Amino acid sequence: MYPSLTDSLFRWIQEWDLELKLQNHQIALTLDNFSGHKIEYQPQCITLIYFQPGLTSHIQPLDAGIIHSFKAHYKHQF
Repeated sequence: MYPSLTDSLFRWIQEWDLELKLQNHQIALTLDNFSGHKIEYQPQCITLIYFQPGLTSHIQPLDAGIIHSFKAHYKHQF
């Protein structure tokens, strides 16, 4: 059985946090509000900052363009 995306993210954050601790670094990681981005592990060197709902398209303009294009094609089909 393959590990889930959440398990992979969890492991990746844990390993990265340990590397940052060894290097004595602190970082902030921004995440959108996708439900799969919930991390139970409490990193010591990584501050997790979650976007407010609906904010992703304002912070990531490429997403806004993709969403706009998808909606335009969808509406055109109907």
